[in-house]
Amino acid sequence: MGYSLTTFKSHQILLELIWGELDPQEMEFTILNPRFDVRMTWGFDVISVIDCEADLNRLSPDAIARVLEADRIMFYPPERPACRTKFAGVCAPGINQLLLTYATTLSEYMNSGKEESNVFDDLEQAIRWLGRSESILPELRHDLNAICRDTSIGS
Repeated sequence: MGYSLTTFKSHQILLELIWGELDPQEMEFTILNPRFDVRMTWGFDVISVIDCEADLNRLSPDAIARVLEADRIMFYPPERPACRTKFAGVCAPGINQLLLTYATTLSEYMNSGKEESNVFDDLEQAIRWLGRSESILPELRHDLNAICRDTSIGS
């Protein structure tokens, strides 16, 4: 399974990476037990990158709902200051992109309009939509490759 959450504090981005065979329970556990203080990410925009080789077969509608509930608990608690964030999903066209689109639509609904989402075919489009400079692409790609060796994510 390949699932990772990492922060780019200087760019106020939370980066979610999915590769390999996804285990929804491990994904939920990682969201509920991140290696950073989630309060520092409140207000950060999110980039979720799914490798074109990722196997999401175990990600049923019920599993998606459980993962999104974990996300809501950690990143959208009642004590979070009111602010709207953007969620940019990045995935090659195909079934995985369809699942990502479904999940982002459900997330927008569950988070009561605190999140605006969009799904893209490539990282450059996502960065532009988030209003970030494309100059951050080399840094993002470097970290993507460091976390997800031997995948197409960082390409």
